[in-house]
Formats: sequence, C-alpha cells, structure tokens
Amino acid sequence: MINKILCLSAVSLSIGLAGALNATTPKALTIREATRKCEQDVTQHCKTVTCSQFCEAAFANRRANKEALITKCKGECTPQNRCKLKPLGGNDDPQNRELDAQNRDQLIACIAQMRDPTGEKTGRRMEDWKDLKTPSWRKLIGG
Repeated sequence: MINKILCLSAVSLSIGLAGALNATTPKALTIREATRKCEQDVTQHCKTVTCSQFCEAAFANRRANKEALITKCKGECTPQNRCKLKPLGGNDDPQNRELDAQNRDQLIACIAQMRDPTGEKTGRRMEDWKDLKTPSWRKLIGG
C-alpha cells in the first residue's frame, strides 16, 4: 500500500514538474501570429522608447532651436509618422534613416524570437529584440 502511494506521489510530482517546465518555455507562434504581434510591439516600443532616443540624439548638436526641434520630433513619434514600419528596399526617410533601420531590424528579430523562443530551430541570436541595436543606431546614440 505504501509503495502505491509513493509511486503515485512520484508520478504526480513528475507531471507537476513537467508542467512547470513547459509553462516557462513560451509557445512558438505561427508566422502570421508573430508578425501581427511584433508589428504592434515594435511600433509601441518605438513610440515609448526608441523614437524619443532618436529625437534627443538627432538634434543633440544643434545650437539654434534645439529644444523646439526635439519637441517637434517627439511629437511626431506616432505609428503614422516616425514609428511607421517600413519595408526593406530604400523606402527610408533620409531624416529618419537610423530609426527606420532600427525599427525594421527589431521587427525581424521580434518575429524570429516569437517563432523560435528557445533558439533551437533557427540558431537565432538569443538577444531580446528590444536590446538589439543596429550599427547606425549605435553610432547615432553613442553606444
């Protein structure tokens, strides 16, 4: 009788541990789900983080109207303007080039992360997409 109780306890414990381990591994999304989610997430991240950084850095060396230019730029941090995701192929606004490249690379990294959260299938970079910095972004921001 005690052996049956111990055996059932061990089985229930192993099922509980397996469930807990699976709960920590995010579910891989389909390409459609990942794209939809990442388009929203990257745009939101742009509005709240990267666009403000861009505006500060882009006008940091201006002498005349510096604060007015930064304020105007930050006011343009919307999904319809500076945070609009643009495809590859030279469609970048020359005055927004670094931000467009940053958003595009973060979008691609986000989709890869949502499609392969553990990095076992694709060998993707395991860096979180929010931490990704393009070379032009590093040069502009200084780090």
